[in-house]
Amino acid sequence: DLDSIRKEKNVAPHVDWTVASWAILTRLKKPNSINYPPNVSSLVSNLSPLEKAKLYDKGEMPIAISPEDRKLLRANFKKLREEYINIPYYEGRLGASAREMRSLLFNAAQNAEFKSLTPLAVMRELEEFVKRVTEYEFLKQDVKDGYHDASDFITVVRNEYTNIIDREVRESIGLYDPGQWEDFLRKYVAQISLALKKEKQKNPITGRMEDPDFAMIAEFEKIVDAPTDASARELFRQNIITQVGAWSLDHLNEPVVYKKVFPDFWLKIEKHYYESQKTVLEKMHNALLLYEREGAVPTATDEGAQLARTTLDNLISRHGYSEDSAREVITFLMRSRYR
Repeated sequence: DLDSIRKEKNVAPHVDWTVASWAILTRLKKPNSINYPPNVSSLVSNLSPLEKAKLYDKGEMPIAISPEDRKLLRANFKKLREEYINIPYYEGRLGASAREMRSLLFNAAQNAEFKSLTPLAVMRELEEFVKRVTEYEFLKQDVKDGYHDASDFITVVRNEYTNIIDREVRESIGLYDPGQWEDFLRKYVAQISLALKKEKQKNPITGRMEDPDFAMIAEFEKIVDAPTDASARELFRQNIITQVGAWSLDHLNEPVVYKKVFPDFWLKIEKHYYESQKTVLEKMHNALLLYEREGAVPTATDEGAQLARTTLDNLISRHGYSEDSAREVITFLMRSRYR
């Protein structure tokens, strides 16, 4: 269907994700705690619809839970997935259908207000669609702890979409380099491993044996709010080494992906990096504002204009946007997150 639409109108990135994410959220059922052992019941009953969708999709664990709870959840994944398999209204039976989503997709493509078919156009259609409660059985379901809330799912999808494009825009302007954060995590783990074993490391330039980089360790631990008490801090470090070891055992012969092992650390590093780049971000904001006004023509010598042009060009070349959809993304991001 998207290929057909592309013949008439540009299709922006993440349209398929937007449609699928909302539809899937409408089909999920809340786990019933009585179906699980006591140590698992509260864990599964606290899963939000989005967390459950992410768990089904790629095995992505909720960020807020502990490493021990992640192991428990992973061990009970099959039970979670098959919880409603033997009842008439099994999970997935009731919710937005492919037919309905197809119709919604074509309606969004025909909206003349949007020069491209974008996730924002899809969400605009969804906002109208959920008002038709009398026409669709799944829209009549009682909301239960966030489940079956078709209207709120639009907000959930919009927030997730905003996170996606926030990273894309910051990457396009040169503020987002996840490779650096992965390297920071990797180096920290290597340094605390040396510190715990009271070992030295060889300086690759001088060849001398040196102590671990305690300055880097302190910087990292300040960013992630590690304990400051000496005994608690050592336990914190040992737990990190244990988590890396456990991940390696579960992923034999695979390199460690620290973002997956420590998603909570990743978010704290990302937040810290954002805060440290406020001056550059202010220039970005001013540059993006130039493109909110239709017909604005910045001068070639304007640093902000050059920054904005670079951002647009990178969104187009790296992420597959058209000029129109890139501007729409920038404007939406500015209004929803940086206003």
